Amino acid sequence: MKGRRVHRYSQLTRDANEDPLVQLAERLGAAWHQGPPLDGWICFRGVWVPVEIKTGARLGWADEYTPAQRRFLEWSTRRCAPVWTWRTDADVFASLGAKVTG
Repeated sequence: MKGRRVHRYSQLTRDANEDPLVQLAERLGAAWHQGPPLDGWICFRGVWVPVEIKTGARLGWADEYTPAQRRFLEWSTRRCAPVWTWRTDADVFASLGAKVTG
């Protein structure tokens, strides 16, 4: 039986904002594990949540997510399982319950 097609593009490219957003999450006490089908998994306060990081340039486009990512997102939605999508620092703060102070 043939395996599912792996999209080489998604394996070779990372969104430009991935490193800064992951570093911010780590400064807030989270642990990052890179891995498919999304960009990675974040562990925060003893809970693992899958995370997809996007730049926002293709927001709403049909090809914003790979087929494997869409399948995972649909699977998660059916099970009411959380998945976080980060585009900005504000997304990281909101996901982790952090507050910006002056």
